[in-house]
Amino acid sequence: VVLSLSSVYAEKIQSISTHVSDCGSCGMIEGFGYLTVKVCGSTNCCLSRSMDNDNTNWLPGQTDNFMGPDILECDNFEIGSVPVSLTVFHDGTDGITLDWIEVTTDRGVSKCIGFPDLDNHRFFKANCYITKRF
Repeated sequence: VVLSLSSVYAEKIQSISTHVSDCGSCGMIEGFGYLTVKVCGSTNCCLSRSMDNDNTNWLPGQTDNFMGPDILECDNFEIGSVPVSLTVFHDGTDGITLDWIEVTTDRGVSKCIGFPDLDNHRFFKANCYITKRF
C-alpha cells in the first residue's frame, strides 16, 4: 500500500527551461559549450545530458524550453515531491551565464537561481523554490 501511495504523490517532470542573462558575453555558441542538468526530488534524480532541441539556444536574454525527448531520461520522470534540487554541469570551451532554470512537473513549477558564470568543466548546485502549484 505504501508503494501505491508514493506513486500517487510522485511528481513527473514535464519540461526544463533556462534563461540566459542579457549581456554580450552571457550566451553560449552551440557545439562549443554544453549544459547537463541533474534534477532531484524527494526520492529520485534524473539527468538531462547536453540539453538541446531543434531551436537556436543559449542566446543572451533568451528563454529556452526543453521537453519530451529533449530532456532525455528526465522526460516524465517521477522525482517524488518538490521542491527540487538542481545541479547544472558545464562542459566545453564557451561559457554561459544563466539567470534561472525552471523545472515544470505535472503539479507545479520550481525556479532555481543564483548561478555563477559557468565555463570549462564547472558545476553548480542551485537554490530552488516552488513558484506555482497546479
